[in-house]
Amino acid sequence: MLQFLFAVTLFFSVAGSRLGEGGLDGGIFRSIHIIDFLAPFIAVTIFRKKTAIKGCLGQNAFITLQVWLLYCFTAGILSSLLWLDWTGQKGGYALVAPLFALKELEFILLLWLAVAIGFFYYSFYIRVIIVLSCCAVLWMAKEFLLPTGYYFTGLPFEGGAAQTGLAYAFLALNLYYVLENPSFASRNRFPKDVFFYSLLLLLVMGSLSSLSRTTGLALAAACILLFIFRIANFPSIKTLFRIVTFVSMFIFFTVLFIDADMMEMFFGRWFEFNSASSDRSGKWFQLFSYQLYNSESLFFGFGFNSPNPLVLGSDLGNVLAVDNGYVRRLFELGFVGVALFIFALSSLALRSLRCGGVKYFSAALTIFLFSAFTIESFQVSQIASLFYLTAGVIIGRGYYNRFVRSFFNSALSGKSS
Repeated sequence: MLQFLFAVTLFFSVAGSRLGEGGLDGGIFRSIHIIDFLAPFIAVTIFRKKTAIKGCLGQNAFITLQVWLLYCFTAGILSSLLWLDWTGQKGGYALVAPLFALKELEFILLLWLAVAIGFFYYSFYIRVIIVLSCCAVLWMAKEFLLPTGYYFTGLPFEGGAAQTGLAYAFLALNLYYVLENPSFASRNRFPKDVFFYSLLLLLVMGSLSSLSRTTGLALAAACILLFIFRIANFPSIKTLFRIVTFVSMFIFFTVLFIDADMMEMFFGRWFEFNSASSDRSGKWFQLFSYQLYNSESLFFGFGFNSPNPLVLGSDLGNVLAVDNGYVRRLFELGFVGVALFIFALSSLALRSLRCGGVKYFSAALTIFLFSAFTIESFQVSQIASLFYLTAGVIIGRGYYNRFVRSFFNSALSGKSS
C-alpha cells in the first residue's frame, strides 16, 4: 500500500492534479487537488512506520515540523478570522484558511511518506523514477510537436510554465540522485550509462522548454551547486569524463531537437523585458505598506488567504496572486511564522548533512527557494509536493546508508574476524 500511494502521489505531482482550472480561476476548487484525497490514506499507512520515520528525521527535525504545523493551525487560522470580516464578503476567505493549514499538513505527510520509501523501499523508488522519467520524455516529445503549455511545453494536467519547468527539474534531480547512488552506478556500464544520462539531459531540456525564466534560474543555481560539490572530487578521471560527456550530449540534443525558429522563441522569451516585473514589485510594495501600516500584524501576520481580500482585490478569489512565496509567508504568518518555517527547513537540511545526502538535498532546496521569488512555491501544491517527496527520499535513504547499513556491515565484519 505504501508503494502504491507513493507512486500515485509522485505521478500526479509531476503530471498535475488540480481539479479547478488554471489561469485566474479563483474558485475553491482551484485549491483542491487529487493528492488531497490521498492524504488520509497516507496518514493511516505511514502511522505503522512512525518509529522508523522519526528515527530517520531525528528528534530535532521531528519536533520542529510539529511546532510549525501547530503554528499553522493556530496563528494561521485565527489571524485570518481576526483580520477578515465575518459579516461581509471577506468572511468566505477566512473560512478557506483551514484548507491552507491542511495543505501544510499534507506536505509534511508527503515528506514522511517519502522518508519511509527511501528507508524501506528504495529499489521500488528507483523503478518508479526511471519509468516516470521515460514517460515524461515521451510527453515532452509530443509537446514539441503539439505544445499545450502557457508559453510552449506543458504537462498532461497542468499548463503553467513554472509548474511544468519545475516538475521536470525535480524529476531530473531525482533521476540524478538515482544515477549517482553507488549501488545503482556499480550495476550500470556503457551503454546503459549513456542511456540514463541521455534521459537526464532530456529531462533538463523539458524543464527549459517550459520557457519559465524562474525555472531556468532555479535550475541553473542547482546545477552550479551540484557542480561545486563535484569539483571537490577532482582530480577524478571518472568525474571529469562524466562532466564532459554530459555537456557534449546536452549540446548534441539541443542541436538535434531545436531549430532556428524555436531557438529564436526561446531566447526571445528568456531575454524579454516587459511590465511583469514592475507589476510584481508594485504588488509587493502594496502588501509591505499595508503590513507596516498595521504594524501589529508583523509578528503573527494576517492569516492564511488574506492578501487578496485585504490588498490585491476580492475579485481574485483564491488565486495565489502575490507572485512571491517570501512576501506571502511574511504577510500571512508574520515574522514568527517565517522564523518557524526557516527552522523547519534548516532542521531537514541539518539532518541531510548528518545522513550524507546534503548534496542532493541542497539542490532540491535551491530549486524550491529560488522558484519562490516569482511564484508562491511554498503553497503551490505541485511544486511543494515534489520538494517534500524528493527531500524525504534523500533523508530516508541517507539514514539507511549511513547508520543501518554501516551497522550491519560492522556486525558482519566482526563475525568474520
